[in-house]
Amino acid sequence: MKFIISISYKISSIISLLCGCFLILAIIDNQLAECTELHLFPWWRCATYKIDLSVYLIGIPALIGFIGGVISIILSYPYEKLYGKPAKKYLYSALTGLFIVFVGFYIIPSVLSARIPANECNAISTLIKMVEYEEKWKQEDYDKNEKPDYWTYDVSCLYRLNKVTLLDIAKADYKPAPDGLFGNLPIIENWSGVSLDSKAGYCFQAMLLDEDGNPYNQNTVGTNKIKATNSNKFGFVAWPKVYGVSGLRTFIVNQSGIIYTTHGCGDDKKVVLQWPGKNPTEVKSPSGLNWHISWRKE
Repeated sequence: MKFIISISYKISSIISLLCGCFLILAIIDNQLAECTELHLFPWWRCATYKIDLSVYLIGIPALIGFIGGVISIILSYPYEKLYGKPAKKYLYSALTGLFIVFVGFYIIPSVLSARIPANECNAISTLIKMVEYEEKWKQEDYDKNEKPDYWTYDVSCLYRLNKVTLLDIAKADYKPAPDGLFGNLPIIENWSGVSLDSKAGYCFQAMLLDEDGNPYNQNTVGTNKIKATNSNKFGFVAWPKVYGVSGLRTFIVNQSGIIYTTHGCGDDKKVVLQWPGKNPTEVKSPSGLNWHISWRKE
């Protein structure tokens, strides 16, 4: 009995500590993968590609670590009685394991969720910049089609045709224009080697249809005569790259400068690509919730 208590106490303490550490690594890897598509430990991601990581790599270590820590605390008393010496060494390991499990399961998710409001504010600020730049585009005729119109084909060319500003926004374009699309004039910067990623957890895209169901792309651009601008309208949408992790709300804006928002619609297969009616606040989004005004210029 003495041997069993001793071994059980030591093993449960060490397991609690190891599982707590593994829990932290699993959570960091999971969050890193969801937000940047990078992995701290790609070998375990490959081995468990078809497994729900939140259950197997996070839930199980947390459970085992907690059980191990509790067992160690329970066994610390008979261990001291049997050996006549304090059980501090392994007890500290058990308590450390329990603390790590608590941090990994409660503190880290709380800290990570705190970035969502910041990401959403960044998305709003980005859309405001895009509206301001569209007005400048209409005046300066960066697309060289000799018409005072807005750029509507994509987000990336707001930078690629002028190369002055908005680079970080352009890289967050979910559907950038292919290289050489417009022919010899205008020449868009070749982006075959550019690494695209979200901007503060949000992806951006040019909307396809206006409130009447008409394409935003109306006027032709370049020697290939690609429809890519509109004399009066434009529309952009921003949605969280990982819904619930990088953001909760989807945002849309058009030439009015008013930014509308709704919860949900975070899946890239449910991106809102048509402007939702004359008055978006009277229209339900794909998530079933109404749009409402998030920002408007005073």
